[in-house]
Amino acid sequence: MEVAYPLSRLLASSGLKVWLDEAEILIGDSLRSKIDHGLAYSQFGIVILSHNFFSKDWPKSELDGLFAREIGDQKVILPVWHKITYEEIKDYSPLLAGRMAANTEYGLDEVKEKIITAIDKIGSKRPSNVPIYRGKLVKQQLMKFPEGSYLVSNSYSLFDRKPIIDVKIGPLKSRYHLWQKVKNVGAEGRLCSVFNDYDDYKDYMDRLDMWKGLQRLGKREE
Repeated sequence: MEVAYPLSRLLASSGLKVWLDEAEILIGDSLRSKIDHGLAYSQFGIVILSHNFFSKDWPKSELDGLFAREIGDQKVILPVWHKITYEEIKDYSPLLAGRMAANTEYGLDEVKEKIITAIDKIGSKRPSNVPIYRGKLVKQQLMKFPEGSYLVSNSYSLFDRKPIIDVKIGPLKSRYHLWQKVKNVGAEGRLCSVFNDYDDYKDYMDRLDMWKGLQRLGKREE
């Protein structure tokens, strides 16, 4: 975690959504399924190449999964060298040695900038994840939200801790029924957030989970 954790925080602070196994996997989780999910749903894989990396079988299996996703000119693997030379990497893997890489020798800030530059050049698939409205849920405002946007209350069920209102906003004529539901569950006048669509909402929640995971890991690293 000498590099992975601080680099993850730098990238997250720059607006990227980061999946780091140590931060995401909790007690009782399936290690294999969690890592498979992370590999499948991440657009890029930052691989920190070090002597420690090449000494373990598990990271190399993850690397094989990333290689399998590279089709044609599609770039997935973004290598970072850590306390290792070109000749040493070449002994381990000539294929990896031939790729341009960032190097922690020049500091993590430079590594971060090189990663962001590469991602921006390729084009990342990132929803905006910023609410288009955040404030009190009142009838007049509900009638103004764009059709297809996603409404989420900032008040939660005591039973399962899920938002008491969590719904796609339909055409104007359906909103009178929605407003009745809002009043019935006690969400009237309570804080809410509205997103462009469900994908933005999901991305926003994923980022909250990401930061919670990084914070847990940070406390463990202290």
